[in-house]
Amino acid sequence: MNTVTGERLAATGLALSLTAGILLGTAQEADAVPSPSVQDIKVLQHDLNGDLTRLGMPNLPENGKAGPQTRRALCAKRLFTGHVASLAAPSIEEIRQLQTQHSLTYAASGLIVSKTCQVLGVSTNNSITNIFPVSTGNTAAGHITPTVNTSIAFARTGWHNSTKYPSESGNGNMLEPLYFESDNSFAIHGSRAMKPSVTTPQSHGCVRTSVSDQYKLWAILNGPSTPVQDKIVKVKQLPIRVLN
Repeated sequence: MNTVTGERLAATGLALSLTAGILLGTAQEADAVPSPSVQDIKVLQHDLNGDLTRLGMPNLPENGKAGPQTRRALCAKRLFTGHVASLAAPSIEEIRQLQTQHSLTYAASGLIVSKTCQVLGVSTNNSITNIFPVSTGNTAAGHITPTVNTSIAFARTGWHNSTKYPSESGNGNMLEPLYFESDNSFAIHGSRAMKPSVTTPQSHGCVRTSVSDQYKLWAILNGPSTPVQDKIVKVKQLPIRVLN
């Protein structure tokens, strides 16, 4: 092979390599899924506020940032529109899809607690009528909220002091607990430690609600709260499902 022929072959090989690289890059660009823009997230937040705030969830700032509160609300909407409960970031396609889904349902009636979403839904005739933010057991600290399908066993009025984790001051640390384990192990109860900004599992195993939300939940289930403090009472034997 002479020098000229070798140079021509080398040039041809280089051209083919460049062409293949361009084609590969084009294919990779075509396969890439664009991330939602700030405006896309604002649209999502507006949609979530429209569907969830009226049911009891905190109003989201429509700032285009998919932070923990937005992820929690998105997880709740996923769960109650028949999708997999997840805190994953949304795609543009999902944002557009969820804009057309405003009917929030669940396949069973009762109280639905999602440990993934950190929310509690009230399902009446399979329609979600209320959703509240909650905080379940802090598994990193060894506190686990059990995954169960059971019913409310009994309840206490007013503030009750936990026997296992008592309050050092005040009139107790569990507001109007609704026990779903008959041995007093686990309950849904109001807590001063629960704020709208809390989006992670932080409890000792119970399902914490905010003080105001527990009053609302009690009223939904049992009517207005009674002024009698720390008294065991009978309540509706509502089913309760604690999901992962």
